[in-house]
Order: sequence, then structure tokens, then C-alpha cells
Amino acid sequence: MIRTITLAVFLCIVSLVPTKADETITVKLDNDTHKQQIIELSCCNIFLDMKDDVNGIIRIHLDLENRQENKEILLFNNGYGEKSLKKMRPAAIVYDKYFGGTKKRRVIEPCRGLGSDFRIAPSDRENIMMLTGYETVMTCRLPIYIAEYKPRSFFRRQRYTLMEKLVVELNIEVTLKPDSTYWQLHDEYTALIGELEHTVFCTNKRHTPSLEEQKAAYRQKIETCLARIDRELTRHHWPRTDARYKLHMELQDKLKQIDLTAREGDCGQHKATHRCRYCNLSLRQIYHRLDDHYQTIYSSTDRQTTKEKLIREVRALYFCAIDRHRQAEWRANDYKAKIIDRYNRINRF
Repeated sequence: MIRTITLAVFLCIVSLVPTKADETITVKLDNDTHKQQIIELSCCNIFLDMKDDVNGIIRIHLDLENRQENKEILLFNNGYGEKSLKKMRPAAIVYDKYFGGTKKRRVIEPCRGLGSDFRIAPSDRENIMMLTGYETVMTCRLPIYIAEYKPRSFFRRQRYTLMEKLVVELNIEVTLKPDSTYWQLHDEYTALIGELEHTVFCTNKRHTPSLEEQKAAYRQKIETCLARIDRELTRHHWPRTDARYKLHMELQDKLKQIDLTAREGDCGQHKATHRCRYCNLSLRQIYHRLDDHYQTIYSSTDRQTTKEKLIREVRALYFCAIDRHRQAEWRANDYKAKIIDRYNRINRF
């Protein structure tokens, strides 16, 4: 007797353990141009609709449409036993005689995420659940039961007969792309860097406007971009793991690393000649220093980080060289083309 009871309990537990899916489907969604996806199966269509996320929470509405003409689709939010199914109202639910499993010991596999049981008539479409979470990879397992409906007769009340079970497993990969505000900020940063590449903040006391006034407009642009990034982070409340949060933080770090002092020098429009810490170097020595920096960045395992550490001196060396352009030394020197080449190569990293 004890062995019989133990076996019955074991069979019930086994029937509740999810089996291998009949269909495993990978779906790729994003919050830009691919928010929706339709999955066509023999018995039904599955509709996925990704809504605008709030505070970094991904929300995907899942609808199921019955494509069959004379069979119904049933999904359950509880693991009902056979006795419970027969007592269902308004219609009893029974297994077809050819349905797999041990009679009287079969247990329904529940569908996680349902708020209630669903019975979808032929050609009907129902919103059955909403998937939510912070993860960019989400899974959803749909145990779909195909049933025949038999109306009430004189001898028997209405019932659904479970004919077969189809398990669909969805692997949903979500890419969260930044919105247009981010790309505006990114473009402004790129334009600012482009301007600074060709700008020298003149340190000569005779220069008008003053050094601080020359830098003021650029400082204002940097501070405005930083303030807009702060507003975006505050408005969206993205978690630190969100790709959009990371992109905004990376852009913020780049803006903070802009060093206006590295662009200081003499504009050459005053009687005083250009002077900086590298003026005692020949153009040959400047080239070799630039080449050393180029080789260091090229052989580095993290070129971007290495470049950021060296770029200030690279620019200072380069502008020291080109500020001699009025001198015969720069115009006729064999190292002019080499210096320009190395500087451009470093900037392309």
C-alpha cells in the first residue's frame, strides 16, 4: 500500500516537471524599428508587442490567436489534476482516450504568467499575458492544449476534450537603443571635438579676447551637454546595467575629459613668437615622440584608454610643430609630412 501511494505521488510530480519544448523559437526585438513580431504556428499565431519601457522596465504584450476552424485552445494558470478538470464550470474538461500519460494521474502543466485560465475559440485572439523585467533576454514557456468542444446534450453537460499538447518556448532577445536625444548629444560632442582640433586658445597677453573669454563658449557647450545628460538620466531612471545608461555615462565621461588647456598656445598673430615646453625640440625629435606614442597605442590591448592618456601631449607636440609653419624650418623640412601622418593615424584610433 505504501509503495502504491509513493508511486502515485512520484507520477504526479513527474507530470508537473516541464518537458522539452516542441517548438523553441528565438525572437529579436528592439525599442526602435522592431517592436513587434508575429510567430505563425500550425494551430495558432503568437503576437509580441514591445511597449515603450518605463524606468528601464521592459514590457512585452503577448497575444495568442487560434487559427483552427473547429478546435479550441486552452491555457491554464494552475496545475489541475483530472478530478479538478472534470469539476470545472461551466464546462468539464477531460482527456481524449489517446492522450499520453497515465490515466487518472495526469496533471496539467500551468503556464507561468497567466492571470487566469484561457479558452480561445476558433479565429479568436486574446491578450494572455504581459512579460516584464529589466533583463534583455527573456524566456516564456507556453503549454498549449488543443481541445474539442462538445455542447451540452440531454445525457451530458458541455465539455472540452483535450486532444493534444503543444509546448512553445520563446527566447526573446531585446536590444534597447538610445533615442534621438542621445544622438543629438553625441553629434554635438563630435562637432565640439572637431572644432577643437583646429582651435588654438591664444595665451599671448596681446590677444583679444582674453584666454578665459576664448574658452568660455566651449566651456558653456560642455556644461550644457552635461546638464542635458543629467536630465536624461533623471527622467528615465535606467538601471546601471541598462545599455542606454552606459552609453550616456560614457558620453558624460568623454565630455568631462575634454582638456581645453591642451589647446593653449600662441596664435602667431602677435609680435611674440610661439613658445611652449616643446619648442626646444627639433621637428625630427617631435616626429620621433609622436611615432613612439603611435606605437604605444597600436600595441596596446586597450587602444582607446591608452590614447586618452597620451592625446594631450600628442596634440601639444603637433601644434608646436605646425605653429612653426611660417618658418622655413617647417615649410621645407622632410619631417613635415611624417608629423602630419603620425598625428592623423593617432586620431583615427
